[in-house]
Amino acid sequence: MTGQPHVEILAHHGLLLAIPAFFPAIAVVGVIVFVAMRDRRTADNSDEPERKDRRK
Repeated sequence: MTGQPHVEILAHHGLLLAIPAFFPAIAVVGVIVFVAMRDRRTADNSDEPERKDRRK
């Protein structure tokens, strides 16, 4: 029987193992963007001058 030379197929799961690491990073970026957009909208709607010290 004349067949193919021995071929060993190796599975590469690097991307599959890295995918769970992307979800927390995307969530953190999403929260930062959400807070920044909300803060920017409230600053535009505010009629009173900003105070640096809010305790007074």
